[in-house]
Amino acid sequence: MPAQLSVTGFGDLSEAVWAGTSLTTIRQPIVTKGRLAAEFLVEAINAEESRPTQERLATVPLFRDSTGPAPRG
Repeated sequence: MPAQLSVTGFGDLSEAVWAGTSLTTIRQPIVTKGRLAAEFLVEAINAEESRPTQERLATVPLFRDSTGPAPRG
């Protein structure tokens, strides 16, 4: 399959190991993501005026069996 089609997930969920083929995924800092979401929510509740909030978190690609080699030009 990877020679014709690559499949990628996002989140590096532990359930991905049940897929039969180890799934290529993007690992994200889920604890940090949850903490920031809670902080943003509390800030939004307490704020008199709503303002957009954005935070960029580092991610790590984990290449596994579900991704084939890059095509050659």
